Amino acid sequence: MTKQSTSELMTTRRGAVALLGSALTTGCLRLSESSGPGSEYFSTRSDALEYASSFAIDETYSLDHPGNPPEVIQHDTVYSGASGSSGPNGSSFNSNDIIVRPIEDPIEIGGSTDRCIKVQDLVTDSQAVFQPDSSSGSILIDRFLIEIQGEGGLESQTPRFSVSQGDFAELEGSWNIEDQLFEQNIFGRYVVELREKETVIGVTGADTIAIGYQWGMEQTAEAVFITRHPMVDEAWTIEFSLDDVDQTVEGTHRPDEDVFEIDLTQFDAASNLYSWELTAYDDDGPEGVEQTKFRLYADGTDNGVFID
Repeated sequence: MTKQSTSELMTTRRGAVALLGSALTTGCLRLSESSGPGSEYFSTRSDALEYASSFAIDETYSLDHPGNPPEVIQHDTVYSGASGSSGPNGSSFNSNDIIVRPIEDPIEIGGSTDRCIKVQDLVTDSQAVFQPDSSSGSILIDRFLIEIQGEGGLESQTPRFSVSQGDFAELEGSWNIEDQLFEQNIFGRYVVELREKETVIGVTGADTIAIGYQWGMEQTAEAVFITRHPMVDEAWTIEFSLDDVDQTVEGTHRPDEDVFEIDLTQFDAASNLYSWELTAYDDDGPEGVEQTKFRLYADGTDNGVFID
């Protein structure tokens, strides 16, 4: 199956990630297991496993909330977006945006349409409603994004509305958020409704989206270990890539150890310190289309991967 394209929307928030020069050695010091070049980045396998697994949550909960088939609107299977922030003890947070598009024709919203957007998490039954101001004027949209901060919570007070394949328009309005909807769980099952007054005129299916995913990364000379939370589906494909290296490597689920493991020996890459990205795919997403479930990434020297 052909991979979905990398999102333009993703790069506008994450930003371009450049190859980091090998002379940059600031950041977390690793426990060296060799004395060769870059050895300051290497831990023993046991220490790497202990550190990366330490951020996995102890509890788990069911994501078995199937929802209903989509009508008029659906979760986007082409574009994805993510943001990140720093956490305690060298960890990081990543959140993925909720992106929705019409199944067929563009949708009008705002002005006198009296339409609003409702988001519900089927796991917690919490919800949030965005109500455009009636004085804002109406726009015709082909996609909208609810952008989430790295640690959770809304990044902006209005969704981003795409009006023409990447051009965006402002639409003033306000959110009514129940029970800190976008800050409760690492994984939720999100359904989005388009409403006109009290009538549902469009609804997505339920989609698993990661918000506030906390992770730590540690490596040996041969492998990288990254936090894996217990709700991650073992059927999801894990892909790992290095910036400026035209290659991806499939990661391994280690549920008993609460980590993903990536074999660095599979990379054909020059010795250097690299920024990286881990992507989890559901190979059988909505309508049989491969879909991104979450992205984790590191842009800086603190969590860069060193190829020996």
